[in-house]
Amino acid sequence: VITSSAESYIWMLLFMAIVFVVVGLGVKGGIEKANLFMMPALIIMAIGIAIYTLTMPGAVEGALYYLTPDFSKFSPELVIGALGQMFYSLSLAMGIMITYGSYMKKSQNIVKNSVVVVFADTLVAIMAGIAVIPAAVATYGPSATLTGPKLLFITLQDVFQAMGPIGPLFGVIFYLFVLVAAISSAIALIEVVVTFLLDHAESKGKQGNRSKTVFWVCVAIMVEAALVAVDGLGSNGVWVPFQKMIGVGPWNDCWLDFMDAFSEGLAMPAGALIMSIMIGWELRTKPITDEIHHGAEQIHWLNRFMDICLKFIVPIAMAFILGGQIGDFFTMDAEAQGQSVYYIGYCIGAVILLVSWLAGNGSPKRKETL
Repeated sequence: VITSSAESYIWMLLFMAIVFVVVGLGVKGGIEKANLFMMPALIIMAIGIAIYTLTMPGAVEGALYYLTPDFSKFSPELVIGALGQMFYSLSLAMGIMITYGSYMKKSQNIVKNSVVVVFADTLVAIMAGIAVIPAAVATYGPSATLTGPKLLFITLQDVFQAMGPIGPLFGVIFYLFVLVAAISSAIALIEVVVTFLLDHAESKGKQGNRSKTVFWVCVAIMVEAALVAVDGLGSNGVWVPFQKMIGVGPWNDCWLDFMDAFSEGLAMPAGALIMSIMIGWELRTKPITDEIHHGAEQIHWLNRFMDICLKFIVPIAMAFILGGQIGDFFTMDAEAQGQSVYYIGYCIGAVILLVSWLAGNGSPKRKETL
């Protein structure tokens, strides 16, 4: 199905229709009710798939391969790559936390909720890894493709076929798990854009129409999604930017990887870097800490900790992550290029960091908060 343009396009339309209905119904009528069903279902399916995977022949060895650290492969690039993964895993630098956080009651304990989110996210990530990696390693060995869309849509298809009669059933349950995760993520991402447009209309003294706004946001997304559906992970010969100009690499071998490279590889870390500078140096951290203290007891060290993090630790870390992401996504030939693309990425991150800091320090808003 993934290489069939027509079938992929039909399923994409169905997916977007579900998202349109949920977001169109609003926060309480759609998003809250959907998440009350989807989140428990997601965890139950993850646990069930992980348990079954471990009963497969060779899965225990695969689980040991997944869970046993190999310190010989430890490197700064590995750490930066892992930090880059947090953007998707924790929905950072997308506006999701800000949008959903705006719906919380003032009495909510943000510190406690943050700990729960991080713990739950880590637990689900480990279970998802156990559900996938041991089965792939048991079928292909350590040389199996263990990352990216090809793991999800090609490697695991072969794994399910190798399971015999139970394979199709297991595949349906697994991809239902993936579907629920994808729908919940799409709902959150579209809600961010919809909320921004509605708030913008309200700031102009106009009354925004949620249904109409959701519709046009979904149409815009479907235009992009159509390219991915028609492309079929690069199997249908669809034109992808820069292929003829500089060749085919891991970032432009298909439309999905191309969009992923510019969103996860560039926009998210660059946006997080600029946002941390804006909050730490331009708007200052006091409004953030005041908001945190509304629903929690006074934590005396938290104000200073947040100030140090947002002014120094986070911006510098984001600059390194941006450089690492550029190196990971845009290295065309690792043997020929070596670390050169990473060095270029770190230089780009340093320039954005310096320019953002200078802009933040010279901003009129900073003078208002002093």
